[in-house]
Amino acid sequence: MNLEGIDLSSAARRRMFETAFEQFEGGWVYYRSSWSRGVPVTAEERELFVADWTPEKSAEFHRRIAGRQPVTPARGLRPFAEIMRALPRGVVWAIFTGAVAALILSWDATPFWRVTLWWLAGAFFLISAAIFVLRRFRE
Repeated sequence: MNLEGIDLSSAARRRMFETAFEQFEGGWVYYRSSWSRGVPVTAEERELFVADWTPEKSAEFHRRIAGRQPVTPARGLRPFAEIMRALPRGVVWAIFTGAVAALILSWDATPFWRVTLWWLAGAFFLISAAIFVLRRFRE
């Protein structure tokens, strides 16, 4: 995950990385993706990953938990709302701006590209609207 181009405060970054963990039987489980099963981790390992994320620390974290047996089923799309709530407003506005740009570009496009850009704009509008709604319920 390349976060160098996105200006995230440490609190926003921390909230985003906390979505990869859930409490389980007095400890924590880590989900590498929504489709992976939860791997048990200690509170110290969780803090190592969440506190000050860098690609090197992430690689070290994954080396430390390699070979551990999953203890929980995959989450599916459950954490999607949590991740969307953790995104900063600037990212949401960038997605919304991308939708507007796709609509503007479609004005003089060929029919194929016009339809493609309209679908892209619609997807961006839906994503940004969903994020705004989810953020509203959080606040």
